[in-house]
Amino acid sequence: MDRAEFVRSVAATQDGLITRAQALRAGFSRHEIDHLVAVGRWRALARAVYLTRGPYGDPPARRCRIRAAVLSLGPAAHAVFGTAAELYGIAGLPRRDEIHVALPGRAAKLARVSDPAIVLHQIEHPLGAVARVNGIAATEPRLTVSEIILRECRYAAVAVLDSALNGTTHTRMPSNHSSPDSRPTWCGRSTRLPR
Repeated sequence: MDRAEFVRSVAATQDGLITRAQALRAGFSRHEIDHLVAVGRWRALARAVYLTRGPYGDPPARRCRIRAAVLSLGPAAHAVFGTAAELYGIAGLPRRDEIHVALPGRAAKLARVSDPAIVLHQIEHPLGAVARVNGIAATEPRLTVSEIILRECRYAAVAVLDSALNGTTHTRMPSNHSSPDSRPTWCGRSTRLPR
């Protein structure tokens, strides 16, 4: 497989993006990468992340910008808060341009972010708390919703919870209603709704 074909195959799975490390592995030199950016064949979207296709006059799609932000911060980076909810299709938050990305511990302190739209958080998530959404690392849906509930104002938190519970995401809770006038069983108890 020649290097142009390798770049096309990688970019096809990453919204048209390729990292500098991936391009170097394909056989491009640093000078060739810089030249492709300088002549407009590739477009830098984040630190060491390039858009290799698409109309270059138009702004890139939101998911492409999120993927670029996560890729630019390394393998431990993952989308959190409203950005993760957006990837899962959980509604309820006002539209924002910010891209929230988390890095564990010391990695967050050492990371350099030049894009003002990227908000970097220093958060240690346990193993299994990060999943992949269309190939983008993000906190798993239940953790995403719970972090938003603790962080946002009441109205937005309720809207996010409602969207998550009524949507088609993985956060749908199992229904254990025994009759139309009973509430779900929590902690082994079921309470009756007042009549």
